[in-house]
Amino acid sequence: DLRLSRQLKRIHAAAMAEALSSGGIEGAASSAAISQSEVWSPRSSTSPNYRQGSMPLSCRSSSMAGEMTMGTLTLVEPEPSLERTPNPSRRRTRRRSTVKTENTCHTHGSSPSAKDTTAPVLLSRVKSDYACLERQSSEDKLVRTKTSKSVRRSGKDNSDRDFTRANAELFQDQPVTRLGTSGGTAPFFRLELKHPLTSSGSLDYFIGKDLSHARDEVDFYESAHSLLHGPAPSRRGFQPLLSFMLDYAGVGTFNIEGAGPTEAPKELLVMRNMRDGYKKLRMLDIKIGEKTSSAGWQGKSRMAALKQDILDGLTNSKGEGFRLEGFDSPPAALESMDPLLDLLKLSSPTEDVRKKAQRFMLQRMPASEVFMHLTDMHQDPGDITEKELSYILAPAEASELALHEICSRLAQLALACRQCPSPQKWVGSSVALGFECGQLPRRMAPENLLRDKVTVSLFDWGRSELNRPEMHAELEEVERQDRAIFWQYYMGGIDSLAWEAARNYRHHFGSANGWFKVDVVVYDFDSMSESDFIGQGSIHLAPIGETTIQLTDREGRAVKKGLRSPPATLTYKIEWRNFPSSSRLKGAWRVTLLRAANLPGLDHFLGRSTSDPFAVLTAFSQDGRFRFQQQTCVIERRLDPVWEETFELPVARDPSALHTALNAAAPGLGAAPLGALLLHDDADDEQLNQAFRAWSQRLDLAANCVAHTTAAANAAARKEMAYWDKCNSMSPTTSPVDQRNSETPSTFTNKMLESL
Repeated sequence: DLRLSRQLKRIHAAAMAEALSSGGIEGAASSAAISQSEVWSPRSSTSPNYRQGSMPLSCRSSSMAGEMTMGTLTLVEPEPSLERTPNPSRRRTRRRSTVKTENTCHTHGSSPSAKDTTAPVLLSRVKSDYACLERQSSEDKLVRTKTSKSVRRSGKDNSDRDFTRANAELFQDQPVTRLGTSGGTAPFFRLELKHPLTSSGSLDYFIGKDLSHARDEVDFYESAHSLLHGPAPSRRGFQPLLSFMLDYAGVGTFNIEGAGPTEAPKELLVMRNMRDGYKKLRMLDIKIGEKTSSAGWQGKSRMAALKQDILDGLTNSKGEGFRLEGFDSPPAALESMDPLLDLLKLSSPTEDVRKKAQRFMLQRMPASEVFMHLTDMHQDPGDITEKELSYILAPAEASELALHEICSRLAQLALACRQCPSPQKWVGSSVALGFECGQLPRRMAPENLLRDKVTVSLFDWGRSELNRPEMHAELEEVERQDRAIFWQYYMGGIDSLAWEAARNYRHHFGSANGWFKVDVVVYDFDSMSESDFIGQGSIHLAPIGETTIQLTDREGRAVKKGLRSPPATLTYKIEWRNFPSSSRLKGAWRVTLLRAANLPGLDHFLGRSTSDPFAVLTAFSQDGRFRFQQQTCVIERRLDPVWEETFELPVARDPSALHTALNAAAPGLGAAPLGALLLHDDADDEQLNQAFRAWSQRLDLAANCVAHTTAAANAAARKEMAYWDKCNSMSPTTSPVDQRNSETPSTFTNKMLESL
């Protein structure tokens, strides 16, 4: 219904224009494909757990695909394509709607009078449809206005409901302080415990969220809390998935610092503070799903859902099944990319405008760039010396360990989704990926403690429900299909996220044979369009001091400002650094991009003769199977930029590290070969399609193996319990233990598992 209503205005407006210009409906009837909807082409898989876009025919309801007849025009929604456009180039494809003409309404031999009477009829129909849409929008706004007014007038929200109450004795009696947030509208408050919950815990374990902004979210937490603390059979299949949720302590009443004397205490949703225990948390807020809204779901109006659907098409959601919503503690290279750099009219934009522009830039960022910036630690927290390397991890070592753990946990999350006993409708839910970037870890610190500093969590349940099997069975067929469709959207997004993380790890940290060469491309950063190519240079990896090379264009000619100007140059140096034998990496090539000179100015349309240069460094292995990218900061309005940034190109000690991470999620998931599944970004479209389909199929097989192993273990445990109950009920002289040569419980269990 949403996809059809999105094109209703276009169809009617085009039909009216054709009818009025040609003198009647005949001109409109002879027009073919009168509307085109430009969207991101989705990645998909032929397996049930496809990435996104296509869905099994059994999951489609009549409202999602079919025909809509409007007088003499019938709109047929085309079947979603199983092909995928390549993400790295982020090209768009057009999805055309088919228009059928019904010849029964009139003939080509109609008289002019018939044509003259058709146009007013069509015009009145268009006006009626427009009025219907506007009336529906007004009704939606009226309902929301009345609801909000009634809540304010009564002073009631969720505070009078029977929630799990947070233990007030755990928290300090002093008023709580409001915290600043990087995004969103819900206020958060700092909650301080009287005593740490554990010996190594802190007083900031929990955080409070204003309940008036979390009415729907608290319902989800309550459902999950009752499920996890209920009978064991009821939570079977849910526990692996819900273990990724943030800890929930209930709802508490707290006084707010700075509140007026007549202001009542606030009801706060008390949950785990993700920033607890971090000096500086680098965290991604990733919204999951190709479709992040649903009309009529959890109070979402049709017009609001329509706007969100348009946003999904403009951002990375349609292309990869997820999009980046927020980036806490980003690297300096990302911070230097000003989304309003080219807007001259906004010489001093407001903070709100800048925040929205920054958010939209993140939402359109492809996954390869997202993970490139996530693992970029060459400037934050900073480089270390050769002496410090003996007791502090290098930036490349710290980011490798963090991404290794993220890959393993995302694979576990993808498998947990497949174990869920009923389809869920988690619309707009998010995944948090984060690790410590404020300081480099000590080399002697236990690895498990460093891995505990990595977070992969599910949050933001405002538009979600916890659909249990008994609830699902009571739904109507259309509602069950709707849950199945949105669960496929969600699982496709999780599969895509896990795939992109594994791809980034393999190409960044998986090369055990070293790196062969580095290509450096200098661009002029443009905030409103694709960045302009300035020049490029190729560097052979070998230790060398400060060296200057000329930049060339794509045809190999020297890049110059003008005919008599000196050529553009790039200055760099390279060194090799060995890591200690206890490191997970052999060492790293250290490429320092010092500066560029004599660059041409490309901002002519802005009335400037300058550029905003930044450099992209791409490393290649000898066999071409591994490659990855990093980039420098953007230097605004300079033709002789000075970067002085050092990049580490890590060489793996153990080439099977990624296999180990995936096998930790499920035995066999990391089985060789992985190269065919985790191709680099330069692979063609069909190869990437096949790679992702193979990845999804491998996740399906791993989930089936986990399910069979769990069932076999449960059956073996039940048989073992029955066996020992029988032993306890018999006399010692006739005990089966003697007949089995005094087998221990573990030996008996192992034999039973082998027989199974």
